[in-house]
Amino acid sequence: SGMVKWKGRPVACCGAASSLLLCFVTSIDEDEIEVFDCFFNEIVKKNLVGPNLSAEDLFGPDNVYTNFVTMSDGSYLPAPSMEKLKAVLEAKLVEYNESNAIMDLVLFKQAILHITRINRI
Repeated sequence: SGMVKWKGRPVACCGAASSLLLCFVTSIDEDEIEVFDCFFNEIVKKNLVGPNLSAEDLFGPDNVYTNFVTMSDGSYLPAPSMEKLKAVLEAKLVEYNESNAIMDLVLFKQAILHITRINRI
C-alpha cells in the first residue's frame, strides 16, 4: 500500500496494480495515449507473450476478431485475412442495399476495422 502521484495528485494504490491501472486509464488524455500504449505493450509482452503467442501476432495490424466472417456459432474468431473480411462486408452491404435505402460505402481498411468494433456493441 502506498501513494503514487499522477499529474501531481496522490493516487491510492491499495496494493493492487489493477487499481492504479484503472485510475490511469480513466485519467489519460490524447497526448498520453501513446505513453499508455507503450506501457501496455511492454506489460503484455512481459507477462502474456510466449511460445504460442508472439507480440507481432498480438499487436499486428491485421489482428481482427469478428463473429461474421466465418460460419460459426457466433463466436468471435480471427478474420482469415483483410481481403476475406472486405469481401464478406461487401456482400453484407449488397444484401442490405437490396432491402433498404442504398448506402454507398467505400470499405477502406479503417472503415472495415471500425465496422468490426461497432459490431461488438
